[in-house]
Amino acid sequence: MKYIDMRIASRSEIELQEFIRVCQAIATLGVRGSGRTLQITVDGDGSGKLRFYLLNGKEEEELPFFEDLDLDNLPEFSIGE
Repeated sequence: MKYIDMRIASRSEIELQEFIRVCQAIATLGVRGSGRTLQITVDGDGSGKLRFYLLNGKEEEELPFFEDLDLDNLPEFSIGE
């Protein structure tokens, strides 16, 4: 197993719980050996302000945003390939 220690921050407990549910769905599909496409909607209104940090011992490093993200041509991501 490979590991990444992360911290996820949000203004809203609801947003954090929903993120956990997405992670649970990914893990469940992996255990069942079932490939599926998950639809994740990001409303973008800023209410949750999700931030992701990589924890490196005592230091934490915020994951950078995609500076050149084309909103009209979003990338596809694949987990488990």
